[in-house]
Amino acid sequence: MSFHCKAPAGIFLLWISIFGSPIHGLGADHTFLLWPEGKAPGQTRAKGPEKRLENRPRPFYQLTEIAQPSLEIYTPNEDLRTGTMILVIPGGGMQRLAYEHEGLEVAQWLTRQGIVAGVLKYRVPGPALSGAMDAQRAISLMRQHAEKWQGDTDSLGCLGFSAGGEIGLWMSTRQTDRLYTPLDSTDDFSCHLDFAGLIYSGGLLDRRSGELKNDFRDHLGNHMPPVFLAHALADQSQNSLHLALALKQAKVPVECHLFQHGVHGFGVRPSHLPIGQWHHHFINWLDAIGHSDPAYVRAYVTSLEKALKGSKPIPAVDPWNLQASMEEAYMAQTRWIRRHLPPHEVGGFKGAAASAAAQEKMGLEGPLVGVLPLSGATDSSQPLTLSLAKTGPIAIETEIGYRIAVDIHYEILSPEQARESVAAIVPVIELPRQWPSEESTQPLFQTIASNIGSFRYLVGKDISPEELDPDRLKMTLHHQNDLLHQVEGSAAKGGQFSNLMKIMNQLTRNGHTLPAGTLIISGALGGVHTAEPGTYSAQFGDTQTLTFNIQP
Repeated sequence: MSFHCKAPAGIFLLWISIFGSPIHGLGADHTFLLWPEGKAPGQTRAKGPEKRLENRPRPFYQLTEIAQPSLEIYTPNEDLRTGTMILVIPGGGMQRLAYEHEGLEVAQWLTRQGIVAGVLKYRVPGPALSGAMDAQRAISLMRQHAEKWQGDTDSLGCLGFSAGGEIGLWMSTRQTDRLYTPLDSTDDFSCHLDFAGLIYSGGLLDRRSGELKNDFRDHLGNHMPPVFLAHALADQSQNSLHLALALKQAKVPVECHLFQHGVHGFGVRPSHLPIGQWHHHFINWLDAIGHSDPAYVRAYVTSLEKALKGSKPIPAVDPWNLQASMEEAYMAQTRWIRRHLPPHEVGGFKGAAASAAAQEKMGLEGPLVGVLPLSGATDSSQPLTLSLAKTGPIAIETEIGYRIAVDIHYEILSPEQARESVAAIVPVIELPRQWPSEESTQPLFQTIASNIGSFRYLVGKDISPEELDPDRLKMTLHHQNDLLHQVEGSAAKGGQFSNLMKIMNQLTRNGHTLPAGTLIISGALGGVHTAEPGTYSAQFGDTQTLTFNIQP
């Protein structure tokens, strides 16, 4: 979602399109001065005017005496644009800014990844707190004007280097607490971060104790964004190591890369050492948490959210992208789940189109997969009655479920390995909502993207895999006294454990971790039936019978 606010007359906000600040031949698309003259909060020792430091033995130039902080925006080409925005915060020990190689060069690299880059010139010399005030103001400005460069205001983070990492941590620990008194309409826009990259950070530790500063330690918690850390071991890596441990203890998502070889200040310049790949790891991390999704996938998910909220038909993908791929369909599914279903609310996973006939009809080589919300699970020992007047149209499917014995985030190499990973076999009746769909030339995309959980699923008792061969399990479904279907588990293409292996691998390829105890249901075995009023009975061999009632 994007926000735009026009500053009222009399409120200072300078927005200039310029072409004079070089980024290897390219100029900034927009430049903002952060504060009205004389209104900058906090302290600074900068007297101005801004100047470039000379005679320093560095392979890049640095700036100092920045009394009037500013923000330069660099935008990617239209065909690359994702919507993600990053505030780049150069280092320099709070005395100067390594503006060339930790600012402009980083911006150039980010725009090649489809990311809008805002390069921050914060006040130096001065304390980190004043720099953090400048950074918070810059984040608000980027949200306020995101529409100008098609930015996604739900995908705005920072990338801070050295002292810029300290500023990034100030912001990360103060997600909802502005460090200064709001001045004008710009400060109506949030200054929170959706993610934070802190690269060879300095200034995080107390000089006497060597521990994380109280300013940070006392403000850690689950309000913080996911954090990415990178450091060379020989550098002051204890800053990142102490922070990584503290974040883990505070249950803040964190990824930490520590490289054996390397020195301080590597930026994004090429290196033949492994440390030269840190920025590729950063992009992979953004991929994993959903901030590299293409712009049209984001737009489709927004339209899907609105449709589901308003009980309207699942939107067609055609207006967004006529060449949508299966991979992007799963990306849309995962994006919806990430935004609406926290990990502790995931009840399990599902595989659809298990039979050879179903896969051939849909042009698939394996089952489709989705996620089961924990809220949908119902214990079969409890009577279940559903009213169609309240639920709307629902379907009825007989399934074989599996409880996974160990944590899995990697690929399974054989059906035998899939069998060995199973702790229990579970009869399941899935009762998903039957959402109508708009006509589309890509119905498979809709099927995958909207496969985001079942309205209800009835879970039977666990059966030891030593006591039951799921391929030989016979299932019947009756409505009143009428037989709707009779099917064996072997109807799954390649057999149950081959099908389970494909489901598990599709899930892990889409970035899911399968914790021990996870329920995976395999099937729609016997077909999909539209629910009608009456009593249903599902017999799973001679093991269990699951019954439920449907009311008008």
